Amino acid sequence: MARAIQDIFDSMKAEGIRRATDDGNTEALTMFDNTSAFALWRLMFYVLAFAIWTFEVLMDAYQISVNTKVDNEYAHTKNWYRTAGLNFQYGFDLIPDTDKFDNTGRTADEIAASKIIKYCSVNETIIDGKRTLLIKIATITDGVLAPISEPQLAAFTAYMEEIKDAGVGILIYNRLADLIKIEVDFYYNPLLLDSAGARLDGLGDPPVPIAANNYLVNLPFNGEFSNARFVDALQNCFGAADYNVFLKSAQHATGVGVYVSIPNTFKPDAGYAKFADDGLVINYIPYVAD
Repeated sequence: MARAIQDIFDSMKAEGIRRATDDGNTEALTMFDNTSAFALWRLMFYVLAFAIWTFEVLMDAYQISVNTKVDNEYAHTKNWYRTAGLNFQYGFDLIPDTDKFDNTGRTADEIAASKIIKYCSVNETIIDGKRTLLIKIATITDGVLAPISEPQLAAFTAYMEEIKDAGVGILIYNRLADLIKIEVDFYYNPLLLDSAGARLDGLGDPPVPIAANNYLVNLPFNGEFSNARFVDALQNCFGAADYNVFLKSAQHATGVGVYVSIPNTFKPDAGYAKFADDGLVINYIPYVAD
């Protein structure tokens, strides 16, 4: 942003005095003591300050022109759409001809509360030969990931249709968590855990279910579930005996769909997953060293 002419003039004067002082140039310092409006140094500095100010104003105008051209002529990236999704404000209107919301007269708390999309991912796919952006979203309800409501989804869809590039199709996934069923044989150290997986020292809850749930919670939104990494998470938890954890079965289902086997990895359709009711079966087996 262009500086004021006076600010430029003052900075030039300050720099001139500093250099004259460092060089011990008393003649220059005396020159700066001349405060007459018609002093030659003041006139020269003012002309230079005006020229610099003019250049900075032109550069500001050029930058605005470039930004406008980029916004108007270039297709937006997937990351732009993801950011736009996270910036959605439920119950707010857009500033005309922009992708920005009108927050006039609104408090910071009202603005924060209106941003209901807490997680968003955008991937490109082809549907019926047409480039389509698959947008997966989720909010937080009672501390867990969940879909937004139908009225909220209608508003979000209208918003994305309004700001998207012409000719770009969008498909929005606002779904319940994918469900997972896992069964593992967990060999435990009998000096640390009992046959039900509880800690013998009585400190904290059973560590294996905690490690299993933490693995799901810490997955990136729209990230891959990995059988091997899940097993690693259990092998590294308190009470595991010499990394003896074996995956007996792993299945997943989308919403109320049919469960299918997880061969190695899978990416939840909803963008996130949770264990089904009674979906985590841990067979505790005491480990006996050879």
